[in-house]
Amino acid sequence: MKKVLSAAALLAVSGFVNAAPEPATLTQVLSYSTNGNSIWSRTADTSTWTFDAITGTAVQTGGTYTGTAKVGATPLMTHTMTGATLGSGPATATTWACIEGTFGTVVGASICGNYNFGINATNESIYTPTTTGGTVVLGGDDVALPGGVQTLANAYSSMLATNVGGNVWKLSNKLPDGSGGYDFTFTITGGLIANAVNDGPITAPQTVPTVIPVGANDVDFSDPVTITVNTNPQHGTITAISATGPAADQTITYTANAGYLGADSFTYTMTGGNGFDSATVNINVTAAFSAAADFATTAPNRPVIIFVGGNDSGFDNTVNVTVNSGSFSAGGSAAVTAGQGGPASGIRISYTPQNGFRGDETFTYTIDDGSRSDTASVTVTVTDPTPRAATLISVTSQSTNGASNWSLSANTATWTFDPVTGVALQTGGTYQATAKVGVTPLMTHTMTGASIGGTANASATTWACIEGTFGGVVGASICGNYNFGANATNDSTYSPTTTGATVVLGGDDGALPGGPQTLANSYNNMTATAITGAAPGLQRYRISNSISLQSGYDFVFEVTHLVDAADDGPISAAQSVATVIPIGANDIDFSNPVTVTIIAAPTRGEITAVSPPGSAASQTITYTADADATGTDTFVYRMTDANGVDSDTATVAINISAPKAKLPGGSSAFDLWSMSLLGGLSLLRRFRNRPGRGPSRAAP
Repeated sequence: MKKVLSAAALLAVSGFVNAAPEPATLTQVLSYSTNGNSIWSRTADTSTWTFDAITGTAVQTGGTYTGTAKVGATPLMTHTMTGATLGSGPATATTWACIEGTFGTVVGASICGNYNFGINATNESIYTPTTTGGTVVLGGDDVALPGGVQTLANAYSSMLATNVGGNVWKLSNKLPDGSGGYDFTFTITGGLIANAVNDGPITAPQTVPTVIPVGANDVDFSDPVTITVNTNPQHGTITAISATGPAADQTITYTANAGYLGADSFTYTMTGGNGFDSATVNINVTAAFSAAADFATTAPNRPVIIFVGGNDSGFDNTVNVTVNSGSFSAGGSAAVTAGQGGPASGIRISYTPQNGFRGDETFTYTIDDGSRSDTASVTVTVTDPTPRAATLISVTSQSTNGASNWSLSANTATWTFDPVTGVALQTGGTYQATAKVGVTPLMTHTMTGASIGGTANASATTWACIEGTFGGVVGASICGNYNFGANATNDSTYSPTTTGATVVLGGDDGALPGGPQTLANSYNNMTATAITGAAPGLQRYRISNSISLQSGYDFVFEVTHLVDAADDGPISAAQSVATVIPIGANDIDFSNPVTVTIIAAPTRGEITAVSPPGSAASQTITYTADADATGTDTFVYRMTDANGVDSDTATVAINISAPKAKLPGGSSAFDLWSMSLLGGLSLLRRFRNRPGRGPSRAAP
């Protein structure tokens, strides 16, 4: 970013060789307003100029400056001046005038005099411009508008200079909000102007020599150049300065004092064959660089996002992280999902445990900013979440004859369900479900201490299949899976056990394919799937081993809907800089769309934006630290599920750092008459129909 030195600053630097004004060509005049920007026509301009890049001053050495603002092809107004001086102070000129164009008379307004012609749409007043000001003598029903008449002072005073590339410089008093001001752009024709550019903020760890390439952004110096330090840092020392050589290669080595954290700065001067210039280097002193250990928790088979860089310090804002693939202690995997090439605080790693693993797994990553690197460990605890209390709401069996809903009227079983593993555990009571044909019992299953789901084999403390009366009617054992034979009499014995069942055939009874009913061939290999239909605050899961609606069972459980918003940070945020924080990246088990609200505001900054309702993973909060804030800050948000009932809160931790350097300059002058192509329209009177006339403008 270009730096503009004052004349006083230059006088303090002895031996300056490039202070004389240079011949310059005025290439463009631009005005600003709330309605847009306007490039002024200078077809009649004969002015000649010099420009002093050190003082930021343009002097009109001859001719007449003539600039015209237009609406379409119709002149709005014309400025003329001779002998002008434009710069950071009040504008001066030998002569100056604002000449009324025809556009104002068409719409019933004086643009230069800043008044309306009144209801009669006739100019009855007199505007008289002078070099130092201007006067209006109102007449008839003419009405003055706020802000006063156009003058040299309120048009061109307080213009600051910036270099916009090479020998091109711009004088500007544009207001910060773009609602007024002018730009005069000059091209210096006499030679290059040496320009040293501010650096930083540079991150410098305590006691660690930090090499700063100060010359990398300094331009228009004639090589070779030399570097001198003008103002030493207060919280560190300059330990090395590069030797005389090309400007682009110049470096200064800074070492921060032990025990200090925060901002520091120093200034240097670069001197070349065509002059010299000075610049400021801003430093952000951090703890000596290190990558700190990280810890996280997740459930089996579930990925987790880890902000590994949030507690790593002393690195430049250009870090890259490598997950060390051979470091995993239990077969898991991880990958960097965000933040490469930026500050350490933005690095996110997604870790996935090996299928079925439970316990602690450790792996390492290496962080590198190109000049320093370190390795840290990450420990992830993989543990089963607390199972949720569950209610069994239906049992359905499938067969080639169709689906059958089992009666649970005598069921007293209590259950828990784990959505991660898909396992339902019977914690008490007796499971009792009866299949019927019409109202006639087909068979009844009972069990205690059961575990079903998770694709594993079912287990139970007790299990039985109790024969219903329907089999006796049709001459078959449903539980034993055999026919009674031609005599239609049960001559056999079926004996169920927890681990199996036996059938001892007798008489003319005949076994059917598939064997007798057992716990295993009924409820093994069941997998869980989330389904819809639950009331707000609840979730439904189906545990099923049904195959193409021909065989198998479906158990439907309803459980409390638990959601998890995870804490974030520490996040690095610069003073006064809006920082977008992806708070939803590690929040899980929400149904979309979710809504985010702030329930505890930060104390050293403010929340400037919260993303609208949408997917949990895409939710962001924008935080802006106060201009004078230091240290840490926190805030708390609540994420609410799509059902409007389930929610969870999380805390975001912030580390506040010094802001990055900004462009100097910016006009504090208020120039009412910074008019653009459409700027004049803001002065126009409103249309209305008048008797005997076409559309015209009425006074506001």
